[in-house]
Amino acid sequence: MSNKVQVEKFFDAMLVQQPLSDFLVFKAKAREILEICRPVRLQDGEELASYGDVEILVSKVTSGTQRKENKQQINQIKDYITSGDAAFPNTIILGANLDTNGYRIVIEDKNKWTLSNNKLHVPFGSFKASIIDGQHRILGFQKLLEEDFDHEVLEMELVCSLYLDLPLTYHAQIFTHINSTPRRVNRNLIYQLYQIDMDEKSPECWSAEVLAVYLAKALDSDESSPIRDRVKLSVKEKETLNDWNFTFAALVEGILPLLSTNPMRDKNTLSTITREKSKDDKIVYAERNSLNSIEDIAPFRKLYLKQKDSTIYNEVLEFIKVIYKHLIKPQNTIFRKSIGLSACFMAYKELLLFTQCSSSEIIAHLDRNLCNLNLDEIPDIASTKLQGILKNTILFIVGPSLGYPIKSVKFNVKDKNLYQKLIRG
Repeated sequence: MSNKVQVEKFFDAMLVQQPLSDFLVFKAKAREILEICRPVRLQDGEELASYGDVEILVSKVTSGTQRKENKQQINQIKDYITSGDAAFPNTIILGANLDTNGYRIVIEDKNKWTLSNNKLHVPFGSFKASIIDGQHRILGFQKLLEEDFDHEVLEMELVCSLYLDLPLTYHAQIFTHINSTPRRVNRNLIYQLYQIDMDEKSPECWSAEVLAVYLAKALDSDESSPIRDRVKLSVKEKETLNDWNFTFAALVEGILPLLSTNPMRDKNTLSTITREKSKDDKIVYAERNSLNSIEDIAPFRKLYLKQKDSTIYNEVLEFIKVIYKHLIKPQNTIFRKSIGLSACFMAYKELLLFTQCSSSEIIAHLDRNLCNLNLDEIPDIASTKLQGILKNTILFIVGPSLGYPIKSVKFNVKDKNLYQKLIRG
């Protein structure tokens, strides 16, 4: 791929003045942006790629601002782009007038990007802009271009911020500031926003996420539910009991894997089909049976597709009742926290997936055998490691009587003594 611009471009642009440096704001079609920019790699990108989305320290940024591309993330973004619901309000940040090694072009020549009379001029033969932030969005569009050159979504307009003649060290400073201090959106709030989908669409059009939210809310309000008023919502009309409770996100994310192994894929598929069906401003929502052709091993997948929501709810409710009876109610342990609830759901899903037993059979075995979990020996330190240990402990106690392949359970031998303490007999 050439590092030089192959087609001269002009864009309407607006100058923004800020302390670090002035920059331009302009819009362009995705197809055009792909023609005028490129990532500038980190020298130690291999090491940083393993960090995922965690913050990147300034000292790590040596010769560029972009991490090694994450292929899974690129595919997810590509699928999102074509979903029919794509929205990219955040600006893509670019830096121009640097050569391929990241050095500023200091000589005045006709091949520099320039601004004149609110027009950004990108001349033929100039160096492409480096991507300061937004690499994976750009690569998502690039992958789509490679797979379907004429796809209409490539005509989508994107907002760009552009620094002219800014040294690469400042690119790194901007990138680090954006990516090292993110504010995570509360997942409770995210899931409650699905209430909008729930109200707008009929149940046969609900995605797996919307159904999971619905079932979680039902468990929090049903008089027969042992966790009624025990679920912490971001916005709630009634008081939550404060002696112990679970986050709404933990409950939703316990239920959701029972319905789908890839909720994002399902949601994007439903959105794409909705877009295809809708014409002349009349929205026709895709029904969940549109997902029938997608292979998915989630335990309650067929029930979800057939809209057997009450059956799913009753199974989950009975499961909740059993773990409440044996693990939550007896005494104050980690099972009264979200991490303990998550461990229970993880074990439940494993038993549903890897035994030939029905949900009711599994619940009956849980009811008979969970008394063998020694609650007195549970450490009082919430951690993902303890979550895994509790999940495994449930599998060790209940699995053999159900034909679960116990030898497949992965655990750290160093924790053997703890497992022996947790399992009576």
